[in-house]
Amino acid sequence: MLKLVTLINISPRKNSEGIIRILNKNNIPMTLGRYGRGTATDMMLDYLGIAEKEKCITFSISSLDMAYDVCAKIKDKYRDIYSFAMPISTVGGKQIMEHLSENIPENTHKDLSPKFDKELLMIITNRGYVDSVMEIAREAGATGGTVIHARGTGAGDSEKFFGVTVGSEKEMIFIVTEKEKRNVIMQAIMKKAGPASKAGSVLFSLPVTEILI
Repeated sequence: MLKLVTLINISPRKNSEGIIRILNKNNIPMTLGRYGRGTATDMMLDYLGIAEKEKCITFSISSLDMAYDVCAKIKDKYRDIYSFAMPISTVGGKQIMEHLSENIPENTHKDLSPKFDKELLMIITNRGYVDSVMEIAREAGATGGTVIHARGTGAGDSEKFFGVTVGSEKEMIFIVTEKEKRNVIMQAIMKKAGPASKAGSVLFSLPVTEILI
């Protein structure tokens, strides 16, 4: 059975069109792009030699070896790219699965044995509280994150989720961290910026594997 992953690339915004061209040229069948911003401090940006905080985040569906292959080609042309993949457990609809199977070959790299030893923390917080949430996360061991603007789509009785209004302006923060740091970071955010706070943060985690740094 075809094993799929969601490949996520985070790069400087100026490189977004070129990276999407590489993804399309290498037959990655489904890609979505979104602009965001990094949360690294100016001191950290200077240390890494990265001058740009504006980011492009791409979400693609592929097999794992296609993800490794296309990221190697991206790395040859661009720097300051961070890529990771999440396993996909289920695809909704036979026609969608057939379409993906036609466009994505089976994994051929038999030596690929990825360790999903990282965690992607996804934090949904009220707009205007990103800096305070990231400060809490850093104090708990996080090194940085990427933020995108979002809006909740709750309506009627579903508008409230654990007391949090989901129909208002939101920010989504993506933080990749080691598994052993996950609980400490999540507990700190829940304690200081959770649903009962003004930040109203809701968060969860997903297993990921690093592909390109």
